[in-house]
Amino acid sequence: MKKIFIFLLFIFNFTFSQIYKFDFGSRESPLEYGFVKITKDTKYDEKIGYGWKGNVNSEVVRDDYLNPFYYKAEEKDSFYNLYCDGIVPINNIPFLFKVIPGRYKITIIIGDLSPGESRFGFNIFVNEKEIIKNESTEGGTLKIYTFSIDSEDKIEIKLKSENQLPYISGIICEKTDKDIPIQIKVIPEKVTEDDYRKNWERFEKNFISDWQIAKEELKKEGVDFEYWDKKFEKIKKKYRNYREYFPSGGLGRIDRLIEKAKNINTEKIVNCFKEMGVDGFVGGSDIYSVSINEIRKHRLKYAISGHAENIRLNEKVTLNLIRKKNGEFFTIKNVWSNCCPEAIRILNDEWKEIYKETGKNAEFFMIDEPRGCWYSGGIGDYSETAKREFINYLKEIGKNDIAEKVKENGIPEPSYSWNFYYFYIFRLNTVPLLVKKAIKDTPLEKIPVMPGNGDIGPETMNHSCYFPVYIAKNNFISASWSYNSPSSSKATAEIIKIAEEYNGKSYIWPPIYLGPPEKDLTTTISAISALNDKVCPWSFYKLMISKDRINWMKMVYYSSRLTHATTILKHVPPVYIWLPTSIVFNDLVNYDNEESGRWKEIYEYLFKINIDYGITNNFKNVEKDIPVLYAPKRPVLNCEEFENLKNFVNKGGKIFYTFDEIPIYPDGEKIKEWENLPKENLIKIKLNKIKENLKFLNLQLDNEKIKTYIYKDENGEIYHLLNNTDYQNDIEIILNIEGIDFFTDKIYKKGDKLKILKGNYILLKET
Repeated sequence: MKKIFIFLLFIFNFTFSQIYKFDFGSRESPLEYGFVKITKDTKYDEKIGYGWKGNVNSEVVRDDYLNPFYYKAEEKDSFYNLYCDGIVPINNIPFLFKVIPGRYKITIIIGDLSPGESRFGFNIFVNEKEIIKNESTEGGTLKIYTFSIDSEDKIEIKLKSENQLPYISGIICEKTDKDIPIQIKVIPEKVTEDDYRKNWERFEKNFISDWQIAKEELKKEGVDFEYWDKKFEKIKKKYRNYREYFPSGGLGRIDRLIEKAKNINTEKIVNCFKEMGVDGFVGGSDIYSVSINEIRKHRLKYAISGHAENIRLNEKVTLNLIRKKNGEFFTIKNVWSNCCPEAIRILNDEWKEIYKETGKNAEFFMIDEPRGCWYSGGIGDYSETAKREFINYLKEIGKNDIAEKVKENGIPEPSYSWNFYYFYIFRLNTVPLLVKKAIKDTPLEKIPVMPGNGDIGPETMNHSCYFPVYIAKNNFISASWSYNSPSSSKATAEIIKIAEEYNGKSYIWPPIYLGPPEKDLTTTISAISALNDKVCPWSFYKLMISKDRINWMKMVYYSSRLTHATTILKHVPPVYIWLPTSIVFNDLVNYDNEESGRWKEIYEYLFKINIDYGITNNFKNVEKDIPVLYAPKRPVLNCEEFENLKNFVNKGGKIFYTFDEIPIYPDGEKIKEWENLPKENLIKIKLNKIKENLKFLNLQLDNEKIKTYIYKDENGEIYHLLNNTDYQNDIEIILNIEGIDFFTDKIYKKGDKLKILKGNYILLKET
């Protein structure tokens, strides 16, 4: 109560104060006693008298074992809460607070307590006067700058730099009568190996304690650890390739710690991860070799990851030449072409070096955003490099006549024409083409490679040039991040699963970082529902530093358990959505997003009315007697796609379509044969009538927040996954079936009440 009173007194009497104390950090990070919390959202307000004079969007929290003061965090007067976090005032945004006239002693704490986070060449201005010039801070240290300044009514502090700015941890301002020359103090003056060892001991103790608390809470929530562990052992013995849970992120910090304090034993922490259901980790390059060895030593698997977006462009590169609707062209700085030979060479050189050890025996290599840079799709690429690669592609597929036209006249303008359609398809091939060239003659050629992108589907096909069909055809694994809403996460996971129709694999990457944990859990459940080959949540760092770590641990346990349990299941949705490769050709021709917008409308509507679905590209994996929904704005199909559709309906398959006009080929010609297809299998409906046209449905319950998915095991037994998408409230439902809880063997009768925890799930075997 005393702390609250002092804080309120400080706020109400701010401009009449003799001392001003600000602790910069995030909403979650700890607040130093007697200080005012400043976050990125603390905008300047005349009424309260302090804040940022602009938008600041970068917070830093170093509340972990790499912080040299970590083991002192619980000691009084350690100033740990002040030192462990901060704000990076990007774009040189100043921080301003009002004062009464006088001379003030100013103390500014700047730097980064994380090793490797050095900053160079920054200047400090106070009331537009340069006080500190060309300063630097070394990673793992802070600098405390003290000086005096006279002010009439305000103190405005601004950091300027041509390079990266450091973060501000704190500001203290107090009245003084003295003229104080500039003083600079570095803290800590020295960090020993014993400091880092003590850090690890504190982290290990707290982590294990938190996991014990999490387990007790899980038991109270109905988790039967012993029963599930025995059941899971049977699954692992029967299914050697059981569905694995492979989180990413967090390994680098362990490596940097071990560099500071040799022979740290990670076994107890790894055992906690095992109990949470982790099968392996995704790390980075050879700099993570220590933590990878630790993982292998404790019988967990490892994979590696890298990026292909923000590469170091250390030479002139071919930029993506983007075409405007009016025919003009432009480029964007650093937005390089998918076909750029210089960028491919940079990636190839880097990967040869940084993965020469870890690349040898990794489970897979994940490439983050391997499609040039942002806007590498857009309405391009019309560069000379793309033109040359397009010509090569046309020759490879036997279109020499079109290749000659492109050679003579350039890449065709957007139009309904076969020539432009081949450009549309070529662009979707540029991602695997880029990856093939970038991994050539590197250790990565010998392990499974997984190019990945966010929100894979029609929303991004014309932007990211990524489509699972061509990823799978080139023998790569398909992947997508699924960090948005549950409906989007479900759609994304189902789309990458079409790789299976081309003998490919798919890995889904849901979030463990957005929060709160219950919200990320329901997003993850939606992703898991598609039954991709692996679930690779990003990023495990929350389990290292979050104040809500216990709930994140529970989230990991629940999501890994579901990942493993669904190994025995096969998805049997009541409807499939047809996603032909030509789905957003219209958008590329017309410079709009009508088709991609329509796609979002479809999956969001089905999710809203609780219709489980799968997605198909070539009808190969469509279960017998399950209808297919085809609902574009304007249907465009190539010859092969129409043949696939014709064969499907001629063999008894049913297509529900929603459009009025006859589908066209990419050159605009009507597909006349459409009208000769069997009418009993080609049925026009309205999207809002889909539910009443389906033969069977996934479980329908009396609460719109509960989404359900339907499966069968190898014996034909039916299973229902029930997900409470309300991440703030538990929901109690009345069952309209009889079933057995897969994880506890608890029997439920029709009419029984069943409580599903907020953001959580129940997996029922129907009896």
